[in-house]
Amino acid sequence: MIVCWLYRRIISSRLDDRRSLSPWVQRHTHTCSRCLQFQHTTESIAEELQTTAESQRVQRPFLHGKIMRAVGAESAAPRPAQPISLSWKSAALVGCLLAIGTLVWMLPSPSPHVPENTTAAITTDLELTVSLPTGKQVERWTANLDEPLHRETQLVLNDAKAALNSLKKNLLPEELLSLSSTDKAQ
Repeated sequence: MIVCWLYRRIISSRLDDRRSLSPWVQRHTHTCSRCLQFQHTTESIAEELQTTAESQRVQRPFLHGKIMRAVGAESAAPRPAQPISLSWKSAALVGCLLAIGTLVWMLPSPSPHVPENTTAAITTDLELTVSLPTGKQVERWTANLDEPLHRETQLVLNDAKAALNSLKKNLLPEELLSLSSTDKAQ
């Protein structure tokens, strides 16, 4: 299926461009009846469109001539080829810029000059005083963190008990329910 889809795309584009089918496409159409039918249908549509287009063409010789001259001039004009040396020069320039950037990035950053007697004052100002929490604080924090989970677990258990009781009342026969209630009384 996918192969035929690809062949049909090739057939359609070849017929749209008024080119003949390549031998390997022709071999496929000889073995595949669906692609051959598609080729015949596409050819007939293209021929019909071509004949109706010829009959509906409006003659505008001045416009047609201008367009054809412009197309001819554009295709006849040689395109200037980009010199190879320009691309070589640009590659060399990019390489040099990368090398310079790498060197600048790898250089150590200059440290500001600080007189020797001020370093002791700076280090004492930066000392941090951090007190660790006590054991009671940690217990209180964990209890506060566990409380929502404990509450949610209790709610789930209550819901499960209610569901089981409802199932028991609705699904078990009366004889079993009366036996279980007498067992609890004894």
